[in-house]
Amino acid sequence: MKYGQTTLILISVNIIISYFIFSTSISNQIFLFDLLGFSYVNLDLYRVVTYAFVHGSLEHLLTNMLFLFIYGFFLEKKIGSENLLKLYFFTLIAGVLIYGLFSTSEKVCIGASVAICGIIGAYCADKKSNFILVLFAILSISSDCYLWYIDVQDSVAHLAHILGFILGFIFYKFQNKQKKYDVI
Repeated sequence: MKYGQTTLILISVNIIISYFIFSTSISNQIFLFDLLGFSYVNLDLYRVVTYAFVHGSLEHLLTNMLFLFIYGFFLEKKIGSENLLKLYFFTLIAGVLIYGLFSTSEKVCIGASVAICGIIGAYCADKKSNFILVLFAILSISSDCYLWYIDVQDSVAHLAHILGFILGFIFYKFQNKQKKYDVI
């Protein structure tokens, strides 16, 4: 696949699904959030993936897609399309499942933020990454840590963002682990 195509496909799928949902009535939007969003109250297997393609607002969608565009392109160039997809789906699935173990919230999780934070975490794990983008990422995830620590009551799953970032960082390090010796 050509450099950047996977990132553009992920962005396109998110935008198309969100456009479909946003173009329906409020009652249908709520129904679709409940149908496709992830919750430990309703453990349908498909929800561990579909929740990431449903966004609660245009701002939510645009913020996630902006970060996917910025960090996804750089990371896709470094690790390739296949590994970017593996990272995206690994962090969105593992992140929300682990989040559910620690969360007491019965709210439905929606949005690609966990996977986007995974991509940002992987980007930060590379020693050759742009300092300004890494600094911005660290400041952003630090604010999530602070808001989670003080237990701010908003509609954002701050712990899920943190987990996505950590899982992405670990995924990148694991995928790029250098052999210390050759087998003879």
